[in-house]
Amino acid sequence: MRLLAASLLLVLATSCRHSRSHNNAEATEAPAATGIDASTTSAVVAAQEGGQSALIGTWVGTVTTPHGSSDGFTVVIGREKGEWSLTMTMPSDQMRPGPGRDVKVTGSRITWTQHIMLLSCKGSAELIGNTLKGESDCGHASLGFVVTRK
Repeated sequence: MRLLAASLLLVLATSCRHSRSHNNAEATEAPAATGIDASTTSAVVAAQEGGQSALIGTWVGTVTTPHGSSDGFTVVIGREKGEWSLTMTMPSDQMRPGPGRDVKVTGSRITWTQHIMLLSCKGSAELIGNTLKGESDCGHASLGFVVTRK
């Protein structure tokens, strides 16, 4: 929540600086008017990047489906050339999730779409401490998971 508030302040500060830059007399007042200086802006950007990079890696834990819970569930999150990727491996071969598509990361939250057993699913997960907790909603069925870094 703090990261979201800081991000919002960054956007507001940027907006204020831009609009005031058109009036040279007021351009120097932007940091004081918003209460945000360059060090605060740098801290917000670093926090966002730190939260995002914390998602990268292999995560192992439990998946819960309409048929029960199973250990041995794996989520792999990566980033290459600015593009995010996500793959899942289920404990049994009966459910074969396809690769994540349209993977997006905002702070410590990741969202994606994928096919699981021919169903189109929308997934999301949030990094809370050292635990990644998420869900894939496939319409009439969903699966939830709780994983920790391997």
